[in-house]
Amino acid sequence: MGDIDIETGRVVVRRSITHTPASGLVIGLTKTGTKGHRVISVGASVVAELKAHQAEQHAAAKSNKLPAPVWVFSHDAGVSPWRPDYVTLKFNRLRKDLGLTHVRPHDLRHWAATRLLSEGTPAATVSKRLGHARTSTALDKYAHWMPAQDQDAAESLDALLSSTSPRPCSEHRHRMKVFSSARSMARIENTHRPAPG
Repeated sequence: MGDIDIETGRVVVRRSITHTPASGLVIGLTKTGTKGHRVISVGASVVAELKAHQAEQHAAAKSNKLPAPVWVFSHDAGVSPWRPDYVTLKFNRLRKDLGLTHVRPHDLRHWAATRLLSEGTPAATVSKRLGHARTSTALDKYAHWMPAQDQDAAESLDALLSSTSPRPCSEHRHRMKVFSSARSMARIENTHRPAPG
């Protein structure tokens, strides 16, 4: 099974790549092992970019008589992957061009989490995308980024309890009267019930 399903727009996170001078590129499990395995969806714009990139790789591989592309980020039309330090190099060049030299690669992860939570995405969904073993991890880290949701909750409760809320329908008022009468009868019955001998 591949790590990217372009047709469904899903990415499987189950492997990582490390590099050392002695062993070269090594493909292994993610940092948290199988616990970090997950399937996440990507948007239509990302899928479109992936399809265009794949088409370019196939064309380059064919013209240079190379094997079919395997890797998305590659120097040789998808035959072999980038080294991790090259990813960092590319990122540092990009952030310098944008004047964002204080931003680290890991900050993109935090940015995605805080944006999703502030837009109302359930914490369980955010945790799954980040690969957290427990939803509470995301809540502990990013709860302070959800003030807008807390305000929405306060306003919802206020609307429910406010006197400006719509008056209950006649059927509901009737049920409340019956309930009130039954409760009063229960009080009277308990008051006049003889004490146990």
